[in-house]
Amino acid sequence: MANDFYEIHLVEPADPDKNVLVRSLTSHGVEGVYFNATGEPGYDCSVPKASLSGYRFDATHYFRGYSFQTTSPGQFLLSSLPALPRFIIWRDRLEQKRFNRRPLVREDRIDMLRFFLAKTIKNGSFRTTPIGLLEMLYSRRGFLHPERELVTNYYRLMLDSFVATGELLVENHSYRLSPHGVARLAEFELENKRFKESSRQQTLIGWLTIAIVAIGAVQAYVTYLTVP
Repeated sequence: MANDFYEIHLVEPADPDKNVLVRSLTSHGVEGVYFNATGEPGYDCSVPKASLSGYRFDATHYFRGYSFQTTSPGQFLLSSLPALPRFIIWRDRLEQKRFNRRPLVREDRIDMLRFFLAKTIKNGSFRTTPIGLLEMLYSRRGFLHPERELVTNYYRLMLDSFVATGELLVENHSYRLSPHGVARLAEFELENKRFKESSRQQTLIGWLTIAIVAIGAVQAYVTYLTVP
């Protein structure tokens, strides 16, 4: 993509939906299109220099498929330097190449249930899709990874399996945690705790057995030395 253009808005701090799309600068101030709300038609307007301080500056530079947003005139002037966006794009592509060399580590079922529970605790209405999971687990770089389709299909199958067993519910192609999923995770954590406790006890018994054998061997050796 070879796009290269700017979009500058003057935003009313009290109501961000009210803003001026800047078209040109004049000796008296700014000319543009005023929007009273999102989705409403715009109206031609002028903003005098004396009133500019009452707006919040918001500019976006669209360049070669990337977008660079700035929130102050100083940042805008700095980002307008020709070499800066090219350097940022070069660095981003280099980091993407490094990211693509590493395989995408897949979460197992229990870790995925833990993930849904943690997100749902923070946001009771949390729900997501396989594509959404790809971004949340691997960042936006996951969309450009060679394994993206394979991993997306893996999570789609996993989420569908959770629906089949009742741990997740699906609504409008989005998945959310069900009460059964919380109960299932609690059961697993309890079983895992019991397993660890049992393993700890078995380890302790093993060490006690070794100690008893060692003590018996020492006693036998001492007896052997003391018998005439």
